Amino acid sequence: MNSAFTDNVNYKILNNPYWHEGVEDLSAYDFLNSGNVIISKINHLLKTKARYEEIADSTNGSNYENIGSFDKCRERKAGFIKWIDKIMEVEKKIERYKTLLADWVKLANSQIELVDNVDYSIVLKCRFIEQMSYEDIGDKIYVSLATVKRWLRYAINDFGRINNYKIES
Repeated sequence: MNSAFTDNVNYKILNNPYWHEGVEDLSAYDFLNSGNVIISKINHLLKTKARYEEIADSTNGSNYENIGSFDKCRERKAGFIKWIDKIMEVEKKIERYKTLLADWVKLANSQIELVDNVDYSIVLKCRFIEQMSYEDIGDKIYVSLATVKRWLRYAINDFGRINNYKIES
């Protein structure tokens, strides 16, 4: 297992269900699908941020939209201040997830490169790095849907064997 990944991942931030016991029992599929999990968390946080901004804009008096007219002497009384704090917290989380995703992409790319079969590595990159559907992968590399699924199954097994992940049967 690549220690760069385990050193860079903050498990408490990630809260990834696949990493609840650490990475020793992590399957190849779970590792490869981690990028999708991180992207889902980022999208959820972006929706949360938009909701907080909407709430901050809907408060009476000074609000998030016209923050420039905000009277600093009365900041404790402004209802939207707590929402600005929440927005800033969410923005920090989003940045941490983006950093985590960038680290994961680098590691996943380097581990996928170890797969000997070029077709398998292309399928892995398309599916897990570029988040492409099976149909889109087939269209891109000019093979049938059945071939994409078969190659992906073999590729995940090869990836797991080469990188010492748990192999699912």
